[in-house]
Formats: sequence, C-alpha cells, structure tokens
Amino acid sequence: MPAPANLSRWHNVKQIFANLLEVNDVESAVADVSAKLDILAAHQQELERVRGETVINLITLFGIVSILASVLSIVQILSDGNMLIWASTILTTGLLALATAFALRRR
Repeated sequence: MPAPANLSRWHNVKQIFANLLEVNDVESAVADVSAKLDILAAHQQELERVRGETVINLITLFGIVSILASVLSIVQILSDGNMLIWASTILTTGLLALATAFALRRR
C-alpha cells in the first residue's frame, strides 16, 4: 500500500490537472475542434459527391455524342437506298428489340 504522502501528492496532481483543464476551458476547445472537423468532413463529402457527378455527366455527354454520331452515320448509309442495307437495318433493330424485351422479362 502506498504511503499517505504519495497519495496526498497524487491527489494534489489530480486537482492541479483538473483545475488546469477547467481554467483553460479544454472541454469547450475540444468540442469546438470537433465541430470544425465535422464541418470539414461534410464539406469533403460534398466535394466528392460533386466530383463524382461531374464524371458521370461527362461520361453521359460523350455517350450522347457517340449515339448521335452513330445515328447520323446510319442515316447517311440508309440515304443511299440499297435494299440490302435497309433489310439488314430493320432485321437488326427487330432482333435488338426482341433481345431487350427478353432480358427485361427475365429480370
């Protein structure tokens, strides 16, 4: 068992430390820093969300441009009027529609 003098010294150190925490208002400083960290974390999440949406929008834009270019190419090819091209286009469109309907039905 520790000597009473050591217990008294330890008690004094604890009291001094508690008083320092109270005088320096450490708890409110920690709470203030925690609140600021929460704000920074929320801001970082918002930036990541915006960055992700920007990437998705760019991919969508390139996809739309690609589809439009393909449609224009198909229209240009069909404007020649060759019967074989018309038949293969109609057959391909029908098969794609059938495959899409089948895939949606299995889902």
